[in-house]
Amino acid sequence: MKKIKLARPVLLLCLALFLCASLVYAITAPSRIVFKNKKKADVIFSCAGHSKKFDCSKCHPELFAMKRNGTAFTMEDISAGKKCGTCHNGTVSFAVKNCVRCHVPPKKPAVKTGCPGDCTKCTKCE
Repeated sequence: MKKIKLARPVLLLCLALFLCASLVYAITAPSRIVFKNKKKADVIFSCAGHSKKFDCSKCHPELFAMKRNGTAFTMEDISAGKKCGTCHNGTVSFAVKNCVRCHVPPKKPAVKTGCPGDCTKCTKCE
């Protein structure tokens, strides 16, 4: 009988700690992540925007590690339906044909590239 009386408070304490840890994580999740890119403009990923439609577990940890610089990927991966391409395939969400949807150019570009914003029409970035 004593074991049962002791088990209940321990279980409640564990549950409370788990809920507190979940709340702390939810509060500290970044609103956006910047993926540095040497060939094209950086990619700005909106955690806040994506989390309005999906729970974090949609991508974490299966598609992306939950740590800074934890997952390397390429446009080839995305085009093959991996990483971002799991959803950005034209069915679940927009396809990755328009570079500037993800590769956000700086506000004041140093050089005008003449990018039409649709990668199917040119190869200036490659």
